[in-house]
Amino acid sequence: MNRPLVVCTLLWISGYAVAYLFHLDWLSLYVSFFLAIAMVIYWSMGLRFRIGVCAVLLVLIGAGYYESYDQSNHSEISLPPHTVGNDEASMVLAGFIASRVDIDGDKASFTLTVESQQQEVKTEEHSQHLNKPKPINEQVAVVLKLLSREEQQRAKLWLRGDRVVLHGMVKLPSEARNFDGFDYRDYLRLQHIHWTVSVKGIASIQVTQPQTWTWVSILRWNDQFRMVLAQRISEIFPDDQGGFMQSMLIGLTDDMDPVQFQQFSQLGLTHILAVSGLNVAVFLACLLWVLRKLRLTRETCILTAIALMPLYIALTGGSPSIVRAGLMAMIGLYAAYRHTLKDGLHSVLLVGFVMLIWEPYYLLDVSFQLSFLVTIGLIIGVPPVNTLLPIRSQLWKNTLSISLVAQLISFPVSIYYFNQLSLLSLAANLCLVPVFSMVTMPGGTAALVIGFIYVPAGQAIAWIVAKVNEWVFIIVSISSKWDGFQTIWPSPSISWMVGYYMVLAILVGVLSRLKNEHRKADEPMLKAVRPRWQINKNGHLTWDWIMKKMPLPLASMSLIALLVYAYFPDRWQSVGEGRVDFIDVGQGDSILIRSPISRSVVLVDGGGTVSFHKPGDEWKLRKNPYEVGRKLLVPLLKK
Repeated sequence: MNRPLVVCTLLWISGYAVAYLFHLDWLSLYVSFFLAIAMVIYWSMGLRFRIGVCAVLLVLIGAGYYESYDQSNHSEISLPPHTVGNDEASMVLAGFIASRVDIDGDKASFTLTVESQQQEVKTEEHSQHLNKPKPINEQVAVVLKLLSREEQQRAKLWLRGDRVVLHGMVKLPSEARNFDGFDYRDYLRLQHIHWTVSVKGIASIQVTQPQTWTWVSILRWNDQFRMVLAQRISEIFPDDQGGFMQSMLIGLTDDMDPVQFQQFSQLGLTHILAVSGLNVAVFLACLLWVLRKLRLTRETCILTAIALMPLYIALTGGSPSIVRAGLMAMIGLYAAYRHTLKDGLHSVLLVGFVMLIWEPYYLLDVSFQLSFLVTIGLIIGVPPVNTLLPIRSQLWKNTLSISLVAQLISFPVSIYYFNQLSLLSLAANLCLVPVFSMVTMPGGTAALVIGFIYVPAGQAIAWIVAKVNEWVFIIVSISSKWDGFQTIWPSPSISWMVGYYMVLAILVGVLSRLKNEHRKADEPMLKAVRPRWQINKNGHLTWDWIMKKMPLPLASMSLIALLVYAYFPDRWQSVGEGRVDFIDVGQGDSILIRSPISRSVVLVDGGGTVSFHKPGDEWKLRKNPYEVGRKLLVPLLKK
């Protein structure tokens, strides 16, 4: 009740959710402005029900802000009137590269900020010419088909900020073709991208270096420095661990082995590979330790850490999870500097509010959702869970409670998006996270820093870290193959997820209350007055007994019922109802049959990808090629 910032942030997020779910077109930024004035007037007048009324108004203000932001997310690129289907046309686009250039085999992809467009126009004589350039400001996703190894080498030299003029086919991104399928168009729209551009060969694209300094130049230098760090990591670590260490230390996943990533994912360890709060904590611990060894004052250490945190966020890629962790760390450090560090919940929701004002679409990002949910869950849930664990060692109690709360909080979101949970996940996190946080990350960082000073010394430290990693990889590889511990969960509904969190909160609250009552009952002063409220004089159970004894079994049974229903949703359908789904896999057939009586599931034609290449074309091979079975059918069947 003494956290107005927390309440306001949650109401603001609720407004975003209302606007996203119901698409209220009458809301706008102007409506939000007038509602804000009305809220201030109503609150200042001290009228009745002002808390409830102002809460509703704040939800509508947040909804108006999101609706206005969403309505402004539209395309400025226009196709010629004669376009068939009005979704594809040949154009000449000019602008600059706005992202890192990703090279994968014979494909180069990047985001282009378009500053002008020219369309091909057909005349009455059936000839084609380009019309007058049209100035715009919009981002498009470019995919370039590389025709030779030389073109691949040239594309590797391109950097963010380079000026580009290209001739390609502009078309709308593909939509989901199957039930519960991935909607590429919606995914790109949340990144403010409405078109994809296909270009064949470097002959159709001209790239020149920028002649003037812009804000993109800072990101360009950051990309170059990250590439230098990645190159040094590859030099000091073994070839089979270079991609893994790049992912852990600087958030660069280009060279990460897809099979290894899948193994970590199956055990619920992807948060180790994604740069997030764990990396920030280790970075700050190492930095503050070094600064203290240099005998700097406490205030100087804290201010230096605050100053270096934005650089660390930039060097590790600036994903929502690392931005959240970095901003929280800066707020926490500043509060410690002012000796006002009291409430972590204020910090995390303040950071969330600022990030959602800057980019409302963060609310729909799985990385943002998991990062904030787990952080809030740890702040709220770890203290009561700590009191419930019958472990004397405070270190082990903290470790177990943190891992347990993180697993319970992330569970609904994880199965909603990824549809799988390993029963070994908790044990894997308890055993392996300390290894990564105390050996791999600090040791890898030390090897990288020393490697810039003296390469052999860096390689010596990297050799020790690599030996530890080898044992971890063996454990992960063996554990991920135990299919009996791997469970597959259909994506639950939002109402189920809300019910799960409510029941979980009630269960923890009931257990905490019973723990406190048991502790008070054991005190000598209270033993003499311990109430006997089980049975009244008529031999009937009293209401007090029901209220004290029933919540725990009810909450426990409710949680079990929710889990059973989520794991076996088809079991509750009526017998005799069958289903046949024809799955669009591109070229070929795939049919999913669910029988009405035996409830057997039959998949006709599981798809597959056959690739051919001639000797000398090995450069065309992609690290993670598209396969119908792995990329389309398996995720669909899990859902």
